[in-house]
Amino acid sequence: MADVKMKTIMRDGIWDNNVVFAQMLALCPLLAVTSTATIVTLVDMSMNAWMHEMHKVLGLFIPLIVTNCAILGRVESFASHQPVGKAVADGFFMGIGFTIALVAVAVGATREMLGSGTLFANAPLLLGDTFAFMELTLIPEHGGFLLMILPPGAFIALGFILAGKRVIDARLNSNDEDELVTINVPAAEQSH
Repeated sequence: MADVKMKTIMRDGIWDNNVVFAQMLALCPLLAVTSTATIVTLVDMSMNAWMHEMHKVLGLFIPLIVTNCAILGRVESFASHQPVGKAVADGFFMGIGFTIALVAVAVGATREMLGSGTLFANAPLLLGDTFAFMELTLIPEHGGFLLMILPPGAFIALGFILAGKRVIDARLNSNDEDELVTINVPAAEQSH
């Protein structure tokens, strides 16, 4: 495998080869941690009901199990053929890209904003009273759009986000092609 530049590693992890947006992997934990009802949640609840002792041990990790497949697949394909420093950088930027997909750009924030008009609602319940400052009301008196909070809303939001990424990629590629055409024009043609 050819030597990969650090800029390429960073761009691959965050945008070009993002586990969710480009590879369409790890959608199970993406939808599980950004929703209140998905298949993973049902498995989690079933384990809690019928295998409670196992759930006490594994319950936290059930939504994360599928993520391991994406991580280990990337390690095998990239890190096993690169020096340690680049492998660490690749793991870091793939993690950042997945985090962006989960929190900042993708389904979680988008669904909460459209579904209830808030961002980080009830943060103190999860993180403690110290984090009450994080709760934001973005759309006052928003009655809510229930579909966006339910499981179908996750697929709808993800579809729009993926379509937006493809539009951005197409524009970036057309700009790159325009620059190549301008650069490759022979000098004799430029004088006309």
